[in-house]
Amino acid sequence: MVRLCRVDQAIDQEELIQDLIYFNPFLNWSKGDLKFAFWRNGHGKRYRDAILNVTPRIYGILMQQKKLQLCMQTTRITSFSRFIQCGKCLKFGHTLKNCLDPDGPFCGWCAGDHLTADCEKLGSSRCHNCEVLNKNLKYSSRYRTDHDATTQDCPVLKRALKAIERSTLRDPEKS
Repeated sequence: MVRLCRVDQAIDQEELIQDLIYFNPFLNWSKGDLKFAFWRNGHGKRYRDAILNVTPRIYGILMQQKKLQLCMQTTRITSFSRFIQCGKCLKFGHTLKNCLDPDGPFCGWCAGDHLTADCEKLGSSRCHNCEVLNKNLKYSSRYRTDHDATTQDCPVLKRALKAIERSTLRDPEKS
């Protein structure tokens, strides 16, 4: 997914897609290369960000290009991920504000029964998510738990990221 930064509020999603294709012909767009996902607010009343699903070919070009022409403006492009981890239960796909998990809170650093922001332990870390996964594994090998629940090395976090990656729009030529 990619984020088009600071798109004028007056542009709707249909016009956005048409303008991107028309004003950026060097991308050699094919049907299915580009799909509008959603708007994201955050730049006052006049601008918002557009989140788009794109094929891997287009994604690679856009990450090198870093900017696109959009009618009378140039817009910056960044990578966008739907990855969200709750600060209360440490599960994925929702935030602390929307957490409905009756258990917890759990600390992302020490796996204690408090929020990560309230942790007072300075010693070694322990991963709550890997501890839970290990309890549910019957015959498989166990995962190490000597890391925090938000590190890129966490096996549970890696699985969540791979699931998100699999759910993104695929290149139709390679399917």
